Amino acid sequence: MKDEDKTREQLIDELVDMRARIAELEKLVTEPNLMDEFSVALLSTSLIGIYIVQDGKFQLVNPQLERLTGYSKDELLGMDSIRIVHPEDRDKVKTTSMNVFKRQGLSPYEFRALTRNGETVWTMHAIASIEYRARKAVLGNFMDISQRKEAELAVAEEKERLAVTLRSIGDGVICTDRAGNIVLMNGVAEDLTGWEEHDAYGRPLNEVFNIINEKTRERCDNPVEKVFESGGVVGLANHTVLVSKDGTEKILADSGAPIRDRDGKIVGVVLVFRDVTEKRRIEEELQKVAKLESLG
Repeated sequence: MKDEDKTREQLIDELVDMRARIAELEKLVTEPNLMDEFSVALLSTSLIGIYIVQDGKFQLVNPQLERLTGYSKDELLGMDSIRIVHPEDRDKVKTTSMNVFKRQGLSPYEFRALTRNGETVWTMHAIASIEYRARKAVLGNFMDISQRKEAELAVAEEKERLAVTLRSIGDGVICTDRAGNIVLMNGVAEDLTGWEEHDAYGRPLNEVFNIINEKTRERCDNPVEKVFESGGVVGLANHTVLVSKDGTEKILADSGAPIRDRDGKIVGVVLVFRDVTEKRRIEEELQKVAKLESLG
């Protein structure tokens, strides 16, 4: 699982785990006389924004909600709750709220909030249907996840730059993880191996990058293993032939190199290779011509 997916799951788990706390809060807000010092402290010190909305308007807000939105308590109370939602996300928020009313459940989801000064804040949000002063209401909470969303965007941009770079390279490129399973291929590698990236993903390198010795017809050593053994760049042996998925054979040249993390630990291997079949044919023709000239 990717790091950003793990973070998302952790956030959802945290929100789902708040079900018990929400139940306590429901009891507190429906019975004001139970708002003891501990309960008030819980609402006041929570790092998650907490509120109650009834008839579309805020009826209760905690200090963290004020900090997240930039509005004061006096400004929030009685305000239409949809005002703090980004216009492009309002339909989603309305639909989710209606669904929660129907199924009486807890529903975590993401939306963009608007602060008092117009800034956009990504939030992870959870709401539940409750009875407040003998009428239906929504008890909700949300946390700021803007930093995580920015990190996700940065990763996506980096992946796009990598994809553009790979598409522009004239050689075949295959990347593997530490176990030697394929995690990335460019278009040239797809053409040379006969495998599409989505089919090759997760497969052992030898299954896709099938290389043999041109003369002995024996399988060549796995370049991933050679890179891990040497810890550096390794070249393919002479007379290396790539057997593509449809059985076509191509003579290859080039090398494999380690992929290292920030600590210098090898976490994968990148192979860069090209088809030199035509080059080999031309060289052989030139050699024949040279021999004929020498005989003459």
